Amino acid sequence: MEKRMISALLALVMLVGMLSTTVFAADVTASGTCGDNTTWTLESDGTLTISGTGDMRWSSWGSAPWADYADSIKKVVIEDGVTNIGGFAFSYCKNLSSVSIGSTVTRISWQSFQNCTALKEIVIPRSNVIRFVSTFCAVSAIVFSTPHSLIKFPNIRNPTRDTDD
Repeated sequence: MEKRMISALLALVMLVGMLSTTVFAADVTASGTCGDNTTWTLESDGTLTISGTGDMRWSSWGSAPWADYADSIKKVVIEDGVTNIGGFAFSYCKNLSSVSIGSTVTRISWQSFQNCTALKEIVIPRSNVIRFVSTFCAVSAIVFSTPHSLIKFPNIRNPTRDTDD
C-alpha cells in the first residue's frame, strides 16, 4: 500500500512538473523556409525568429512567407548564421517594436523595415559591418544611407548597439 501511494505521488509530481513547463513555453503559430538554408518561426508571443545559415530570400512587398501574420509580429530575432535581411522582409509589420540582428548579417536589403511604425529598438552587434543594398534603406523612422552612415533616428526611443562583442 505504501509503495502504491509513493508511486502515485511521484506520478502526480511528474505530471505537475510537465504541465508547468508547457504553460510557460510559447506556442509556435507558424513556421517555414525563407531561403535555401534559412527558416522562420513565429511564436504565439509575437516573436519571429529567422535562423539557419546564408541568405534570406529576396522578397517583394507582401511576399515574405510570414506576410499573412504581419499584424502579429512584435519582435524579430535574426540569429547568427543568417547573412542578409531580404528586401521588404518586415515591411508593414505595424506592431513590430524590437529587432535583434545577429553578428553574421552583412546586408540589409531594400525597404526591409518600411512602415514599421511601432519600431523602437534595433540591436546590432558592435562587430557587424553592414552593407545597405539601396541608396536609402528606410527602417521605419530610421534612415540609413550607404555606406553605413546613420542619417536620423526621429521616432526611435532606445537606439542601442550591443557592446558585448
